[in-house]
Amino acid sequence: CCVLGENRITSKGNKTLYVRIISPDGVVLEGDEFKNETFKIGEVSGKFSTKREIQYENESLETCVYYSVSDDLNTGQYIVELYESGSLIGKTSFDLR
Repeated sequence: CCVLGENRITSKGNKTLYVRIISPDGVVLEGDEFKNETFKIGEVSGKFSTKREIQYENESLETCVYYSVSDDLNTGQYIVELYESGSLIGKTSFDLR
């Protein structure tokens, strides 16, 4: 989950949020629903873990994007990247023990 901040510069309307979850060994986790899809945003292209369509009205918006785990996950640090409109708009990491 994240909060998209107010942005009066971008256009209102439907937006697609792409999420890449990168495993400790550098592999992008693929969601079953999007297994054969790729995306290209700026200099980043390739697979993504999940995506979500949202309606953005240039105001602060709290939203969640869900990923279903179908395999056992390895322990270690995972990186989560959030992309929209040609840009990386958020990045975080978490440790799975």
